[in-house]
Amino acid sequence: MNGEVYQAARLVTSFKTGKSFERKDYEKEIHFSFLPKGLIAKSEHWVSDPQKWFTALTETGITDLYLIMKTKTSAKERKTFGFINTQPVIIASKYRNNKYSYWKPQWSYNAAINGWIVEYSERQWRTHPKETPFFINNSDNFKNSLIRISDFSRRMGIEYYEKLFNSSVAVLDGKVPSKEYRYVEISELPEINKRLFRAASLADVFGGMGTWNDNPCAAAKEKGLLEEYNDLSDELLKQIRIAVMFAVNW
Repeated sequence: MNGEVYQAARLVTSFKTGKSFERKDYEKEIHFSFLPKGLIAKSEHWVSDPQKWFTALTETGITDLYLIMKTKTSAKERKTFGFINTQPVIIASKYRNNKYSYWKPQWSYNAAINGWIVEYSERQWRTHPKETPFFINNSDNFKNSLIRISDFSRRMGIEYYEKLFNSSVAVLDGKVPSKEYRYVEISELPEINKRLFRAASLADVFGGMGTWNDNPCAAAKEKGLLEEYNDLSDELLKQIRIAVMFAVNW
């Protein structure tokens, strides 16, 4: 799973559960900048620790956080995933007055500390939904998408991805996949949410060189199957994002 999405998902879960946020080794610094006083928040804040951020969120009247990703995808968008800051992920925050803002992350690598610095800045969400966001359990649609793209991989002769997508189906069914395939998880999630998150992290094969965006795409184009490849890839990425949002926003 992409690190930008994984971190945002863990932040939202920590806020919802009240559990401490455990920073990964590569996450050296995480900063949060609130909107200036007078816009939405009651006061101006800049904090550099997730736990202090959670406290400040409550103090400024924020009652809940939501992980939001757009579900409409394209081949053009997928080609950018080998680069940093290309994931369409935000953390939406709901205030007691039913106003919303959102937090947009900006990642940068610092060679001096051999790790990443992440800056979350709060922005006004003028087009937020009028009702509380609702997220669906897409287990069936997700599984169907995985089965279809696994069959495509089989017909293409790409055994690695055929088995990987089948392993994602197995994870959805509560089974343990082959040790050859690894997923990330958030232990605080309820069981069905945990399955969806695990399967989504395993099936998230979109990146730069050496990923589903690379050789499989070239092979599909060579065999005249690029349109089917793109359709299946778009649908899988859409279902992954829906699954992650349902898993985290409970």
